Amino acid sequence: MYWASAIFASLFLISFSLAEYSDQQRMAMDKITNMCLEELGLESDSLIPQKAQYGGLKERDEISSKYIHCAMMRFGFMGPDGKFNLMAIEDFLVPHYAKESVRKTLEACNDQTGDTPEHKAFNFNQCFFEKKEFEI
Repeated sequence: MYWASAIFASLFLISFSLAEYSDQQRMAMDKITNMCLEELGLESDSLIPQKAQYGGLKERDEISSKYIHCAMMRFGFMGPDGKFNLMAIEDFLVPHYAKESVRKTLEACNDQTGDTPEHKAFNFNQCFFEKKEFEI
């Protein structure tokens, strides 16, 4: 019984030490998610938004690329010229994550390219989750 309690306590502490998006960030993402799902004609139970927000999209496909592009445009993270707005992304993340870690990740991913703006957005998303040194 003692070991079970110790294991539970350890798991409980570990779960709280992992970072998660803040309530404010989640509310903003939910709003943008709903807009992009509607714009792209996707079902409300699509797993694409969740996978995009947590680094779960491993293979590029057109609809995932379009979703990420839509979300980045609506957040102001990517401009109509296809350039990433690193300050907007930083401003969104820094209230909840360490500024230096966020900035380092964004700078490492700023040079992403793609055949289309959608592919470029997808590649940025992939890079972000591969390079980040903080837990989401």
